[in-house]
Amino acid sequence: MGAESFVIYYGLKFPVAEEDVKELMKAKHSYQVTAQHLGLDCYWGDFSPFEYEYGVFLGKEIGVLGAEHEWNQEVSEAELNRIIDTTKAILKKAGFKEEPKLLMHLQPDI
Repeated sequence: MGAESFVIYYGLKFPVAEEDVKELMKAKHSYQVTAQHLGLDCYWGDFSPFEYEYGVFLGKEIGVLGAEHEWNQEVSEAELNRIIDTTKAILKKAGFKEEPKLLMHLQPDI
Protein backbone atom coordinates (compact mmCIF):
# COMPACT_ATOMS: atom_id res chain seq x y z
CA MET A 1 0.00 0.00 0.00
CA GLY A 2 1.17 3.57 -0.60
CA ALA A 3 1.35 6.59 1.64
CA GLU A 4 -1.63 8.38 3.13
CA SER A 5 -3.45 10.70 0.79
CA PHE A 6 -6.19 13.28 0.98
CA VAL A 7 -8.84 13.04 -1.75
CA ILE A 8 -10.91 16.06 -2.83
CA TYR A 9 -13.87 15.59 -5.17
CA TYR A 10 -17.05 17.36 -6.10
CA GLY A 11 -19.85 14.89 -6.67
CA LEU A 12 -21.45 11.90 -5.04
CA LYS A 13 -20.14 9.26 -2.65
CA PHE A 14 -21.51 5.75 -2.56
CA PRO A 15 -20.67 2.93 -0.14
CA VAL A 16 -19.14 -0.20 -1.62
CA ALA A 17 -19.80 -3.75 -0.47
CA GLU A 18 -16.74 -5.95 0.09
CA GLU A 19 -17.74 -8.24 -2.75
CA ASP A 20 -17.59 -5.29 -5.20
CA VAL A 21 -13.91 -4.50 -4.59
CA LYS A 22 -12.74 -7.08 -7.16
CA GLU A 23 -14.79 -5.33 -9.88
CA LEU A 24 -13.35 -1.98 -8.82
CA MET A 25 -9.81 -3.36 -9.05
CA LYS A 26 -10.54 -4.42 -12.65
CA ALA A 27 -12.13 -1.00 -13.45
CA LYS A 28 -15.37 -2.78 -14.39
CA HIS A 29 -17.66 -1.67 -11.56
CA SER A 30 -20.91 0.01 -12.62
CA TYR A 31 -19.86 3.36 -11.09
CA GLN A 32 -16.60 3.32 -13.06
CA VAL A 33 -18.45 2.47 -16.28
CA THR A 34 -21.01 5.21 -15.57
CA ALA A 35 -18.27 7.79 -14.92
CA GLN A 36 -16.53 6.93 -18.17
CA HIS A 37 -19.81 7.10 -20.10
CA LEU A 38 -20.68 10.52 -18.60
CA GLY A 39 -17.18 11.98 -18.92
CA LEU A 40 -16.78 12.19 -15.14
CA ASP A 41 -14.04 11.03 -12.78
CA CYS A 42 -14.32 8.08 -10.45
CA TYR A 43 -12.21 7.29 -7.38
CA TRP A 44 -12.53 4.45 -4.93
CA GLY A 45 -10.76 3.40 -1.79
CA ASP A 46 -10.90 2.44 1.87
CA PHE A 47 -11.39 5.57 3.97
CA SER A 48 -11.09 4.18 7.50
CA PRO A 49 -8.07 2.92 9.41
CA PHE A 50 -10.30 1.03 11.86
CA GLU A 51 -13.00 -0.83 9.93
CA TYR A 52 -14.18 -1.58 6.42
CA GLU A 53 -15.31 1.69 4.84
CA TYR A 54 -14.86 1.46 1.07
CA GLY A 55 -16.46 4.16 -0.99
CA VAL A 56 -16.68 5.37 -4.56
CA PHE A 57 -16.63 9.02 -5.58
CA LEU A 58 -18.42 9.88 -8.82
CA GLY A 59 -17.98 13.41 -10.12
CA LYS A 60 -14.99 15.66 -10.72
CA GLU A 61 -11.61 15.15 -9.07
CA ILE A 62 -10.34 18.41 -7.64
CA GLY A 63 -7.19 16.93 -6.19
CA VAL A 64 -5.38 14.11 -4.45
CA LEU A 65 -2.78 15.36 -2.00
CA GLY A 66 -0.05 13.39 -0.27
CA ALA A 67 3.53 12.18 -0.47
CA GLU A 68 2.83 10.08 -3.59
CA HIS A 69 0.58 12.73 -5.18
CA GLU A 70 0.54 16.52 -5.31
CA TRP A 71 1.89 18.34 -2.26
CA ASN A 72 -0.49 21.27 -2.63
CA GLN A 73 -3.02 22.58 -5.05
CA GLU A 74 -4.89 25.76 -5.81
CA VAL A 75 -8.25 26.10 -7.53
CA SER A 76 -9.60 29.48 -8.53
CA GLU A 77 -13.13 30.52 -7.67
CA ALA A 78 -14.04 30.55 -11.39
CA GLU A 79 -12.68 27.01 -11.88
CA LEU A 80 -14.47 25.73 -8.76
CA ASN A 81 -17.74 27.29 -9.94
CA ARG A 82 -17.28 25.68 -13.37
CA ILE A 83 -16.62 22.28 -11.77
CA ILE A 84 -19.73 22.59 -9.58
CA ASP A 85 -22.04 23.78 -12.36
CA THR A 86 -20.84 21.26 -14.96
CA THR A 87 -20.76 18.26 -12.63
CA LYS A 88 -24.15 19.05 -11.10
CA ALA A 89 -25.71 19.34 -14.58
CA ILE A 90 -24.20 16.05 -15.80
CA LEU A 91 -25.32 14.12 -12.72
CA LYS A 92 -28.83 15.58 -12.86
CA LYS A 93 -29.17 14.81 -16.59
CA ALA A 94 -28.00 11.24 -15.89
CA GLY A 95 -30.85 10.83 -13.39
CA PHE A 96 -29.03 11.01 -10.06
CA LYS A 97 -31.31 12.41 -7.36
CA GLU A 98 -28.63 12.90 -4.67
CA GLU A 99 -27.25 16.40 -4.14
CA PRO A 100 -23.55 16.61 -5.10
CA LYS A 101 -21.18 17.75 -2.36
CA LEU A 102 -17.60 18.79 -1.87
CA LEU A 103 -16.06 15.51 -0.66
CA MET A 104 -12.80 15.66 1.31
CA HIS A 105 -11.54 12.37 2.69
CA LEU A 106 -8.33 11.12 4.21
CA GLN A 107 -7.27 7.81 2.76
CA PRO A 108 -5.06 6.30 5.48
CA ASP A 109 -2.12 4.05 4.74
CA ILE A 110 -3.31 0.85 6.38
